[in-house]
Amino acid sequence: MTTRHSVVRGKPTVADLGDIELEAVVELGRETMPLRQARDLQVGDAIRVQRLAGEAMKLTLNGHPFGEGEIVVTQDQLFLRLTRLKPPVEARQTQSTEAAT
Repeated sequence: MTTRHSVVRGKPTVADLGDIELEAVVELGRETMPLRQARDLQVGDAIRVQRLAGEAMKLTLNGHPFGEGEIVVTQDQLFLRLTRLKPPVEARQTQSTEAAT
């Protein structure tokens, strides 16, 4: 049995991190419902979310606030058109505040 080890030479740079995969989540909305209602859900039922049409959708990357945008439909596909990006300092402050609560 052979084992391979890769050796990193020198210090890693920011450029080395460019291919790391991040989870991007666009949140359409959230709703609470009683268990009885959830138990009765069927295919074709519609769930109303507390969000207005045209309202900004939140974008998070790996669970951290990153920006906002609007939903766009192009050739039967949904996209998020970014309308606002959080500056890095604001994003870090939001993370700190959320972690404290």
